[in-house]
Amino acid sequence: SPTVSPSYAPTGSPTTSPTVSPSYAPTGSPTTSPTVSPSYAPTGSPIVSPTKAPTIPTDTPTVVPTVPAPDAYYTACGASGRCQLAKEAQQKDTLHEVRCCSDTQITNWPKKNNCDVWAESDIGETCYHGEMHSGAAAICEGVGARLCTVQELLGDCTRGSGCGHDVDMIWSSDPVVPTAAPTSYPTMEPSTARPTATMQPTQKGASGETGRVGVSHGIMTVQTRYIYQDPVVVAFVNSRNEDDSVDVRVMDVTSRSFKVFLEEANGGETPFNHAEEQVSYIVMEKGRQELEGGLIVEAGSHTTTSVHNWPQQFSGDSITFTEPFTGIAMPAVLTTLNTNNNGEFMSSLATQVNLNSFQISQEALETKSRALVETIGWMAFSTGIRTTTSGPSYISGYTASDGTANGVTQTTFSIDFRYVFFDLPDLVVGLYETAGNEGAYARGAGIFTNTQQTIYAEEDQTTDRERNHASLPVAWVGFRHDSDLFAAVAP
Repeated sequence: SPTVSPSYAPTGSPTTSPTVSPSYAPTGSPTTSPTVSPSYAPTGSPIVSPTKAPTIPTDTPTVVPTVPAPDAYYTACGASGRCQLAKEAQQKDTLHEVRCCSDTQITNWPKKNNCDVWAESDIGETCYHGEMHSGAAAICEGVGARLCTVQELLGDCTRGSGCGHDVDMIWSSDPVVPTAAPTSYPTMEPSTARPTATMQPTQKGASGETGRVGVSHGIMTVQTRYIYQDPVVVAFVNSRNEDDSVDVRVMDVTSRSFKVFLEEANGGETPFNHAEEQVSYIVMEKGRQELEGGLIVEAGSHTTTSVHNWPQQFSGDSITFTEPFTGIAMPAVLTTLNTNNNGEFMSSLATQVNLNSFQISQEALETKSRALVETIGWMAFSTGIRTTTSGPSYISGYTASDGTANGVTQTTFSIDFRYVFFDLPDLVVGLYETAGNEGAYARGAGIFTNTQQTIYAEEDQTTDRERNHASLPVAWVGFRHDSDLFAAVAP
């Protein structure tokens, strides 16, 4: 076919090799601008929806990739030696107790001398016994605090802060972090020759032990640090955080635990709604023995239906010591109910105390509580003082009636133990009922420090609100906090 638009002038230098296969038709509309970088092959299937704004890759990739939120956190025991495990990893949706810590002072929150935080369990007058980790963290954040670290919990910074959580596993703020790079080869042998039953197993061999717990509106189980064959327990309310008449009662005593609770003496009931109080206790193996430092103690229990009701005269069942206490000083005799069969208020009394014997009974005061068969734990100590850094410091004393009325709203009776203890001791106090016919029991009057304990001879408020009481003999025994008591000579 001839060229549609022939050239106007012939080629200056015609080719010597003519085209072998000339095109059949000239290009209709040749391209105005040729492609600078033509592709080597045509596109197979172009994309239907092209990218509107393509991403430009970063020149600096993330050094530490984002870590997902932890699925597990550590729990730790509320007080050293009170739980089977010191700490344990738990999934975040399991339920555990709550204690909070604050790096700054919060009103009425206690702070230990060796700790940098203030700690509390009774948050807004509420004890939290079963919360998931997120809920526990929110509770603490709601009062301007935070969950405590494992180190703070294991360091006893929260010990004794309330709600009976000293024997519970408490949520911490420490997450369980998985291993960044697993080992290439499995461990051929375990790290221990035999499995460990507990992190802090209960031990054998002690004659007794002491402790102090915060008790409020519930029954608390106290795990002993040692295993006993036939133990008895005496206890005392050291504090006065609420004025309603209240006493402490023990029940379900076993070889390695006991239960303790507060019972109010209003209408003879045990409603478990009293504010938290500090309760000291002494656990002793039954029998008579000499403890390290020369303190003589005889411990026993007595099961009886004998009871003193107002306006009866004081009397009880006679208990004779296996050996008389020597000297001229009366022994310090302490008693506490170790059962709760009647389900109503009941206390205990000691009377007619001498070097050879004493009388023991249940004490109903004016509550008219029914008396069923109950077991009363009792201990009798020789009196004296021992201060030492190598063993448990102690103080044991007895004071006859001084003629000063010590009822509530009257004059407090003060026990002075300056230069004996560096910190709050475990102190149990008892009364010898000898005057009048109105029953009473010893109760903290408001001052409890490492140098002094004040007490009242406390009455119930069932028939009247008046709680005046005549002067009574007072006995007390105190040990350095969490003392382990061993016999000087094996029994």
